[in-house]
Amino acid sequence: MITSIKNKIIYILSNKTSTEIRKHYKITGIIIIVISILSIGFFVYQIGGTKEAYLHLMYIPVIFSGFLFGPKGGLVAGILGGLVLGPFMPHNVANQIPQETIIWIYRTVFFVIIGIINGGLLSFLNLHNNILHNTLNKMSNDYGQFVKTINTMVEKKDEYTGDHCKRVAYNAYLIGQELEFSQTKNHLLYWTGFLHDIGKIGIPESILLKPGKLDEKEYEVIKKHPKIGFKILKSLSKEFKQIAKGVRHHHEHWDGSGYPDGVSNNKIHEFGRIIFVVDVFEALTSNRPYREPMGKEKALNYIKENKTSYFDPEIVSIFEDLYIKNKIIIQENPRLELELPINYNLELIWNNITEFNFLDHGIIQNDFLLNIMEKQINKIKKYN
Repeated sequence: MITSIKNKIIYILSNKTSTEIRKHYKITGIIIIVISILSIGFFVYQIGGTKEAYLHLMYIPVIFSGFLFGPKGGLVAGILGGLVLGPFMPHNVANQIPQETIIWIYRTVFFVIIGIINGGLLSFLNLHNNILHNTLNKMSNDYGQFVKTINTMVEKKDEYTGDHCKRVAYNAYLIGQELEFSQTKNHLLYWTGFLHDIGKIGIPESILLKPGKLDEKEYEVIKKHPKIGFKILKSLSKEFKQIAKGVRHHHEHWDGSGYPDGVSNNKIHEFGRIIFVVDVFEALTSNRPYREPMGKEKALNYIKENKTSYFDPEIVSIFEDLYIKNKIIIQENPRLELELPINYNLELIWNNITEFNFLDHGIIQNDFLLNIMEKQINKIKKYN
């Protein structure tokens, strides 16, 4: 608990964007410290003078002052505390026996030393906190850029995937809000939507860009992309675990007739159930090499008609409500109304990215794309 309070105080005092808050806390801190010093002086006098051990209570405001205001704060509080318990404070109040001068001077020196040392420790913690905060921001930026770079690789192979994934991520984020997901969970859902087709990086372009209908053999190849995406994301970091599961299940059907695992109902990962609804609607209403886009109403009716076979009925109901409210975006109307996560969530980047050899796994055969990936990985790893 003490550590938690300490971290909050340090954050408030070191956060350059909260000047007014810091000013308020400093003024409040000064008032509390001064009142504490005077109160302890009064208490020591009432209890009988400096002959009693209660005078050591003065270390509390001295330490607190150093904690809040650094070495200077500790110095000032130490001197003030020493003077309050110094020349005007009797050793024995009842008999009016004064203190020896050397004793209260030594005591004041000890107060000052303790205040300065404690303040120095705070300065060190502030410096360390600022370095950590800046490092986390850099890591967050690089993590966000890293996952977007992965998706860029897919865009280079399939021009229809890039903006499609952004719209899927956006619409999934809307559903997450309706389900009252926490911010962290909804960010994970967003990245799941953004990266749900990452596995297509392992699918030949001849299949991805085929202008006609896929034959049975080609369809079996395209069905591998959820597993490939799962393998990539799971191997990058354990913090991608939930995203990876959602990516793996984004083609599973409510009745168990989907792929790659053939699971049904609530056995399908929640992210996968959400992504499947918005992915299908987005795909049906977008241009594809092999067909023209389907009308919005027709696409919505298709989803509603199959909500007990292909789609989670609850998700379909939420999606329909968002559609009626004109919040769902499609290819012909790519507006953005939400402030979407730009960087990867700070709470999820504490662990190192593990090694993953894309060449050995047969996922990336292009040296140029591999170099992009390695640069991003190295950029992130230097902060770990």
